[in-house]
Amino acid sequence: LAWSGTWAFGAEAWKGGDRSKFKYTSKKPVAASPEAIAAGAAASIEPGKWYACGGWFQLREGTDASAPRRKEKERKCRLRFARKDGDDGRWAVEGRGANAFGAWTLEQGLYDAPSHRCKAERSYAATLGTELLTGDLLSDDEDDDDFAGDDDDDSDDGKGLKVPKKKAAPSVKLRGTLKGSGAGPWTYAGTWTEGKASPESGGMPFELSGTATRRGGAEEAAAPARLDLSGSFQMKEGDGIRTVREPTVTLHLAEAADGSRKATATGQNEFGRFKLTGSLGSSGALECS
Repeated sequence: LAWSGTWAFGAEAWKGGDRSKFKYTSKKPVAASPEAIAAGAAASIEPGKWYACGGWFQLREGTDASAPRRKEKERKCRLRFARKDGDDGRWAVEGRGANAFGAWTLEQGLYDAPSHRCKAERSYAATLGTELLTGDLLSDDEDDDDFAGDDDDDSDDGKGLKVPKKKAAPSVKLRGTLKGSGAGPWTYAGTWTEGKASPESGGMPFELSGTATRRGGAEEAAAPARLDLSGSFQMKEGDGIRTVREPTVTLHLAEAADGSRKATATGQNEFGRFKLTGSLGSSGALECS
């Protein structure tokens, strides 16, 4: 049993074509004979059974569409299927697993047996302090030819994967401007520095963008009470500069008081989980540390 295709950071990224590949493969064969294999997955799937799977997904290492992608290992993956009432050709799909960004579940999954198409949304555990990769859309690829040579044996899926090493997160300060209107899109961009250094003195650029998940305030121009943002920041590494991906940063903004709004943000990247606090001014200036 193999499910390969593409995924995206939400509906807008999907419509815009900003997608990356993924693949799940059952660790044990599902079809017991050539005839069963020819009949398709629906003929061999046992309804309600959890299938142990291995897998991976690609993650872009920058905001530019041409940026390289690395493979992230999926662990403890389980998939199960249940027939939709009164419809032999459509199956509900459930899933759970974990990766470097935390534990996740698949929701609103649907497998259409006649077309062999399968799609779902993935959500990460709220216990992480943020809904990482909230609303990921996973669906079959229009053309699976580029997975040629990738067999169903999961034993080698980990070879060559660049699993991020946990590193101690340094103390940082971000200074930038939050721009947008209504439900979005909203963008928070500026510079960041480590420790007590001023962002104006050699700070490195960052940019996060996203949409509202909770509205706040009566004014259309007012920033929502919650924004789910994603993007990247640049950092020096040796004699060069590299881009670090921020999968999702959840930003919470309190009601205005004395001309400003208290801001808190949570997220997780290759350095681990983090929390930021700061304030948003009436001009859109947002400073966090």
